[in-house]
Amino acid sequence: MVGGRPRTRPTACDRRLGRGGGDGAQTPAGTPPSPTTRLGDRTGADAPAEGTVRLPDAPHLLRVEGAAVVIVRFDGTATLTDAGGAPTISFPERRRVTVAVADRADRPETVTVPRTPEGVATALSAMPAGHLTATADRSLPEMRAQPPRVEFGEEVSVPDSVVARRPDPSVVLELPPSLDYLVPAASLAHYLGAEVRVADDEDASPTLRTASLEHEFDSNPGYQTGVACLLRRTFLLDCLVRGAGPNCRGVAETALLDEVDLDAESLYRADPGDRLDAYLDVPFEEISGRLPDWHLSMYVSATYDQVRSLPHLLQNVPNVFLPEAKPLGTDERLSRSLDDFYRADAAADDSADDHAREAEASRAETGDVPEVTPVKPVLGAGRVHGWLADGVPIDVFKSTHRASNTGLATPRTRSRCRWSPSSTTSGWWTSTTTPPRYTSRGRPASTST
Repeated sequence: MVGGRPRTRPTACDRRLGRGGGDGAQTPAGTPPSPTTRLGDRTGADAPAEGTVRLPDAPHLLRVEGAAVVIVRFDGTATLTDAGGAPTISFPERRRVTVAVADRADRPETVTVPRTPEGVATALSAMPAGHLTATADRSLPEMRAQPPRVEFGEEVSVPDSVVARRPDPSVVLELPPSLDYLVPAASLAHYLGAEVRVADDEDASPTLRTASLEHEFDSNPGYQTGVACLLRRTFLLDCLVRGAGPNCRGVAETALLDEVDLDAESLYRADPGDRLDAYLDVPFEEISGRLPDWHLSMYVSATYDQVRSLPHLLQNVPNVFLPEAKPLGTDERLSRSLDDFYRADAAADDSADDHAREAEASRAETGDVPEVTPVKPVLGAGRVHGWLADGVPIDVFKSTHRASNTGLATPRTRSRCRWSPSSTTSGWWTSTTTPPRYTSRGRPASTST
């Protein structure tokens, strides 16, 4: 254990608003040195009256970052305040103002790293650049934008825009130099905004550190379960704490905080590392059974190719497990095939059925019939399960890196409908559609949206 609480560091937003004792250059009046003033919920910094900024007589471009990006262009003096997370701009007289709204779902930047464990750790450390806040509101889906994409190259290349948006980490994950540890840590590291480091010793214990705490995980396979449990604890307690914020997006179970002696008012804007310290210091197991089951678990092969798929998953805060499956027994395979047959839509289009039968007959004549061997995945906690690995699994949906990347390669002509894997409307998650259910024969079953 490391003694003492960390000193609160002024954030980039603090320095832009003239608060705190940071190193950022400021004029005596607290005016940001840049003609572009940024104000938003990315850092979740408190904004008392002393956060007022008086802008000088000059051209200004104001960028407000939230669920969407609002850009305001004007000339002349103005007063900018951030009262409790509600940015307000006022003018001494009438004037011309230009307002634009940008989609937060723009194509993300690309981080390039070597094809090594150290390179993957660097890429995972850049993923939190997609967060729009450091407060407990991070548990809201609109506060998590698309993380940077990952590609492999000879040298590390992280865009300046990613570096600028990456909040100072208050949590460090030090892991053995193996993808078997780095891949399962991806979602936890992303949500906590952690810096991921690779230990020198292959036998080193996977360890999480804050300024005042050190938490050691078991080695694999128990490591994956430990990471998933910590992610659930942190995320769900953030969901309870966020009701103390200005967005007032709490949940019915908020009263459970009193049972474990957590103060939402003090924790809401606390540093993520401080919130984690507090969450690990309470008996979460006493209230865990009254909180929702986890929404999504993904089973991802520990390969460099699948590391490129991780940014497409992290926005939904899934558990990430290494894939493990058992062969499907003959009796169970026959039973599931019969179930699928009787569940099939009897009203399917006749011409489509005829086409399928002709194609099957053609493959039989030529001998070009692919062999499909279903497997039964070993599943962790989760209401929905996804498979990013080889094999034909049952009871889960299967995806590929190519499918994940399709949306980014296609020009966007309309607003994107982002799937969040839960149909609940209680305030824990927001859902726009449901994922396809796959039968044991590997084709999508009918779904409603």
